[in-house]
Amino acid sequence: MATPALLERRVELNELGRAMRSARAGAGRVVVVTGTAGTGKTALLEEARRRWSAHRLRASCSELERGLGFGAARQLLEPALRSLSVPRQRELFAEIPDRARQVLTGSGVASLDGAEATVALFQLLVRLSSDGPVLLTVDDAQWADAPSLRWLHYVHARASELPILILVAVRSTVRPELPDDMCFPGARRVGVRPLSVDAIARLARVRLDVTVDRVFVRRCARLTGGIPLYLSALLDEVAAGAAPPDTVDLDAISSATITSGVRRRLAALPPAATRYAEALSVLETRHWLDVAREMAALDTDEAVQSWSVLVDLGLLTNRTDSGFVHPIVLSSIRDSLVPSRRMQLHAAAARALRGAGAAVEVVATHLLHAAPGAVADAGAALIDAAGRSAGIGAPESAAAYLERALEERLDRPQRRTALLRLGQAQFLTGSPSAKTNLEQAVRLSMPGGERADAVVSLATVQYAFGETRSAVDALLDESERLPSGPAHDAVLDSAVQMIDLDLALRPYAVRRLRLGRPCSPVDHVHRAVELSIAGDDRLAAIEHLHTALRTDQLLETRPQYATLAAFVCMICGEYELTRTISRRLCELSVRRGAAAEAAMAGTIGAYALTREGRLREAHQQLSAAWAVVRDSGLDVYVTVVAEGLADCLRRMGRVEQAAAALDAAPANVAIRTVWHATSHARRGQMAAATGSHQDAVDALRTAGAALQSWGLLNPKVVSWRSLSAGPLLALGRRDIARKLVADELSLARQWGAPEAVGTALLALSRADAAAAPDALGEALDTLADAPCRPLLVECLVEEAARLRRGNARARARPLLRQALALAHDIGAETLAHRAWSELWATGSRPRPLNVTGVSSLTRGERRVVDLAAEGQANKQIALTLRISVKTVETHLSSAYRKLGTRGRGELAIRLG
Repeated sequence: MATPALLERRVELNELGRAMRSARAGAGRVVVVTGTAGTGKTALLEEARRRWSAHRLRASCSELERGLGFGAARQLLEPALRSLSVPRQRELFAEIPDRARQVLTGSGVASLDGAEATVALFQLLVRLSSDGPVLLTVDDAQWADAPSLRWLHYVHARASELPILILVAVRSTVRPELPDDMCFPGARRVGVRPLSVDAIARLARVRLDVTVDRVFVRRCARLTGGIPLYLSALLDEVAAGAAPPDTVDLDAISSATITSGVRRRLAALPPAATRYAEALSVLETRHWLDVAREMAALDTDEAVQSWSVLVDLGLLTNRTDSGFVHPIVLSSIRDSLVPSRRMQLHAAAARALRGAGAAVEVVATHLLHAAPGAVADAGAALIDAAGRSAGIGAPESAAAYLERALEERLDRPQRRTALLRLGQAQFLTGSPSAKTNLEQAVRLSMPGGERADAVVSLATVQYAFGETRSAVDALLDESERLPSGPAHDAVLDSAVQMIDLDLALRPYAVRRLRLGRPCSPVDHVHRAVELSIAGDDRLAAIEHLHTALRTDQLLETRPQYATLAAFVCMICGEYELTRTISRRLCELSVRRGAAAEAAMAGTIGAYALTREGRLREAHQQLSAAWAVVRDSGLDVYVTVVAEGLADCLRRMGRVEQAAAALDAAPANVAIRTVWHATSHARRGQMAAATGSHQDAVDALRTAGAALQSWGLLNPKVVSWRSLSAGPLLALGRRDIARKLVADELSLARQWGAPEAVGTALLALSRADAAAAPDALGEALDTLADAPCRPLLVECLVEEAARLRRGNARARARPLLRQALALAHDIGAETLAHRAWSELWATGSRPRPLNVTGVSSLTRGERRVVDLAAEGQANKQIALTLRISVKTVETHLSSAYRKLGTRGRGELAIRLG
């Protein structure tokens, strides 16, 4: 007969079976098994392991190891790797950074952030799955450490195309919902139900070897809730008595069934066995039996005898990592200890584990629960453990160790180190205490490099919290105190980065900067920023950028500043270089697992694509970036992506969607980047497109006022003067429009970027009819070889419209045909409609718009075609979109006709 834990589990086992078959076929998934304590989640996981023939990775989480960074991930991967041959281990570790191995070995302290560790462990798992399907079972995941949970979520998001099955058992409460970190969005959830009355009757009949009446069964169900573990314990108590089951007072023996039974058994044990059980409950593992023996002050024979006694009583087994038959048994014994006794045992465990050569993090988990001062050099051990945890990207664990270390007696250098590392860890976890601890670290630091590290860390936190001026002041003050050297350069580089990113600081902070000849990549980017802001000497700015980006140093060490460098490349008109930096930054960020950084880098590349007229590619990248940053809480990132998405959508003719994207951006951002101004400019463009001319003028003036207050004169950053010309003309303010356009044209010629010059000339042609022929002629010449096709289309249409109005229709038609073809090619629907209308007005009869091409697809057709281009079959598309297979076939046939393709093989190419 099935064990109690597997009674009435056919539905759950069938669900697990389907998941296992899917994973073996290469379509991995995550299944979350939920249920209250004792319902048999562990038994289900063990049954799945029994049915799986390939790699079986297992982790059993515990309360004690919750603070051990990547503890669950190490439990999963370490035994599997140890079972492989040395050559195969080397092969699996190939192309994974050597320093990532310390996540599994726990040795060394490397500069490895949590995201990079997450990616490295995922790559290792993927390589392991190449040997065959992999099953990961994580029991009691509610106690898993945060870095391991992040890793499991990372695997979950990518498991659908891998032969990997993840079974996560989570102890649920009376509420059906799970915490966010346990949900695994999209995962299949299997709820383990209590046993029914019929199953309880069957189990009672087997355990008691008698037929029991229905009243007894219902009482058992009421007292245990149908939970198999509690029910088994209750029936064992009944079976141990001499009275017939129907006459037993179940209420008297079932109050807390397991806990009370465990405590009664402990009370009858010999003192040695009791001490041994207590030691094991605090240690939470049977893999350090010599340590448990030392903690209980037993010799080897006494320890063996005590283990046997505990097995006979049904408390211990060899089938679990902890040794106890169930986590509830372990917690019952541990919870029975008075606090002082538990602290003594944790201190004894720390001393014994240190003597046995355990990893410092394992020792530190016990020091967290020991009394301050109970273990010699506990503070140093905790600081060491924190350094290792921070090194493998587990800032939560590092912060816990350091907070406990500060309760020990530390000398001044140790306390400074603890406070500095604690502040850095808390900053990564979002704790508001980071600033306070870093301020203390600065006060305790000695002048020189030691203090410089603390000042830079404190300034970084202040800057992130919006205290930008205080942050820059602290860095500049420190740089003035430091002599020339690496520490001085590091502090100054940090200050330069903050000043260049926050334009509102420039009028105040630039005066305090004392920079010599540019020598570092940061210096060269700063010079390029200075030249771009002033709008002077574009070629020198380009040279500085090429020098700064000659190696990957800037991209690897200061990704935010490298993103700014990519933006400056775009201002210089170096679109290809912008896209190259963007692509390289994305690769590095993805390798580190820094999704927001990758989204930001991709957005800058999309800005360049938008200006080049590659609108479909830009829209794809911006949509992907928006999905990442939308709910991230990073206001600057959200603003940058929203503004780029709105600009791209507006150029594509989707004005309503563009307005919605801008509305989703935060209204106020503490750090005044250039996008604070560009977002106002985009809102002005939206208002102008909808006929709200005064609102457009007001928004554009706000953008211009901000830029001028920061000393930013370059019109290539934001052409707010030219953009204001159209609304001003609509309001009858032609003189003001002419003056603004003339000023911008002068500034644009000084900078020399073709797009800036062309934009100003186009605005001049609209503001001054007399100057229009020369202005448009110069604009077309300037843009002929420039990679800014949307602007070229506008100028072609404007020149053709001028010729048509002057009755030179024959000369206008070739320009309009060129403009219409270009507009179709880049996906600029609004420009295409205008060119088509102008061509019709010349007497030509062009084919109706949207009969062919990507822009001719309906919304439903586009959704189907996008999925088909990804390689999905018709049935898969139907399931994804919740439509019939016949509808999919109809949409595809229509799309093939409009796109001029004969099948799916050409779709991806035609979609661009």
